[in-house]
Amino acid sequence: MRSGGLGIHFPTESAALSYSTSRSATQVLTDAIKFKAPFTPYDHICQKGGLVTLRHNEVRDLLRDISSLAWNQVVKEPVIRESHGNSEALIGDISACGIWQSQATAVLDVTVIDSDAPSYCHMSPKTVLKSAETAKKNKYSCTWQPRAFEKGDNGFLIKGDQDEQLGDGRCGQ
Repeated sequence: MRSGGLGIHFPTESAALSYSTSRSATQVLTDAIKFKAPFTPYDHICQKGGLVTLRHNEVRDLLRDISSLAWNQVVKEPVIRESHGNSEALIGDISACGIWQSQATAVLDVTVIDSDAPSYCHMSPKTVLKSAETAKKNKYSCTWQPRAFEKGDNGFLIKGDQDEQLGDGRCGQ
């Protein structure tokens, strides 16, 4: 039986996956407290290996687990564009087939922001989120030709056409 029409076949199993993902991401904090490890405020805000990165990975993995229950061909960290020359590779967080269009692959990119970080103290939360949105648009601008931007309560969705380098976005390519 499907749970509430969501297509989640085994809600207890998906809850167990979410719980284990959450525990593994917070294990660093638990160990630091138990073993009285030195812990600096920088550990909270470091974008390369701090708690922001751990939380990002936790959200990405949870979204992937839930997505795999509802959609086909869910891929973790899909390569959108290989690195070449002096441009680095472009990698999303998750891709899945059939999210917005049947037989089309959608790529999702998760952003986690600590709006209380010292580098953002002079900015309002709205400005912090707007700058993150602009950074994502700039990140994908060379690959994606936007048709429209749809603003929602939880972020934004870019609808557009991929350039020739990416193919037509159909599932299974």
